[in-house]
Amino acid sequence: MSARYYQLDYPEAIAAWDAYERDCHALEAIGKAFAEQYPGAKPIFASSIHGLRFHGLRFTPANASPLWTIAAERDGLVQRPRSALPKGFKGDRAQANRELSALNKAWHATVPSVESGRVRSDKLWSAFGTDWGALLFSGIQRFRRGDVIYVATSAKLDPRAVEITGSEFDAAKGGAV
Repeated sequence: MSARYYQLDYPEAIAAWDAYERDCHALEAIGKAFAEQYPGAKPIFASSIHGLRFHGLRFTPANASPLWTIAAERDGLVQRPRSALPKGFKGDRAQANRELSALNKAWHATVPSVESGRVRSDKLWSAFGTDWGALLFSGIQRFRRGDVIYVATSAKLDPRAVEITGSEFDAAKGGAV
């Protein structure tokens, strides 16, 4: 099914957008504060149809300590404390295990949890007149310009969403805020 283009300017959609953005900014602040505990780290977030979540820390340069997982492209170069020392570890294993235990304790005491480290998009989709299940198969593009939200999707939206042409969508996208 091909995408349809909409503009949404009704109060519920604008309020849901504002709340989602506010919650995302709060989560980013939590992630930044957490990352400040680890020199050279920056917080990484993952976005999906379900919302935004804290994913982990990326070090620049990558943290080479054997206490941390290896930065891998497939995981966004995110590193986390290891659960155990790597095989073939050379050095004082007892001391390294004490350090790893302390690192894991500090990490788990302050890492954004599943609930505090996640912003769900359910209320946003509901205000748009749809849900993540419909969007999973149809996809969605969205942006806001002033007090108008522009959406491209093949999912059915709220009847208050005004259908527009693709060229109107593209013109608005050129000046998206």
